[in-house]
Amino acid sequence: SESAVVTEKLSDLKMRSIQLQLSVMRNRVPSGEKDCKDIRTLLKTVLRNEFTFQQELEEMRNASALAAAAAGLAAGRLEEWIFVFAQAADRSSQFCISVGKTIPPEQNNLQECFDGTIGPETLYKIEDSRVKESAKKSLQLHEALSSISFNSLGAESIRGGNGKDGCNLVRTDTDGILNGGSPTRHNLTWGGGVMNFGSYQNGSMYVEGGEYGDATEYGAVRWTEDPSKVSIFKDVIR
Repeated sequence: SESAVVTEKLSDLKMRSIQLQLSVMRNRVPSGEKDCKDIRTLLKTVLRNEFTFQQELEEMRNASALAAAAAGLAAGRLEEWIFVFAQAADRSSQFCISVGKTIPPEQNNLQECFDGTIGPETLYKIEDSRVKESAKKSLQLHEALSSISFNSLGAESIRGGNGKDGCNLVRTDTDGILNGGSPTRHNLTWGGGVMNFGSYQNGSMYVEGGEYGDATEYGAVRWTEDPSKVSIFKDVIR
């Protein structure tokens, strides 16, 4: 295959590079000069810096894979978060953060879901072991980020009832997610474009695949169909 040919050529070039380095280190240069002390010192410095660079590059690759795994888990946690608030409100048919209220839920709304102290770490904690385990299975950043798509996550399962059941996903006023009701207000996005809300979205948990620009004023919530269009992932997924 083409990739096999490329790999073979790269391996050959790497071997030739090593042979050339050994040749200089052993003072066997084409000119036959005996005193290569300065050249050897320079080469040692170059090789040492190259080794350090390779180590740092590998660390960066691993860190990128961990970040991708964390991003995927965090995207999935949004679904869990919505269901937690639905359970706290005891309205299983509506997946809402503030059912029947015009104010956000308070800590005591979650007592039936959790034991002990409730804090941000309870809702948002991502276990390092799970992230590292995911990274070990695949260090492909492209693959990990691509899995955050609407179809891959099955995000359609977080819609409630017929999708327009009047629950509050987010509410700061009775007309929409942004306070004031002004027609100049803009769309909201979560995760840099992973999940997008129209400016007059009143909390109805009706989810469709789509991007930030697809979220109309009163339309459905849009979960990205193509993570390569999400601004924070554009440089990674091509």
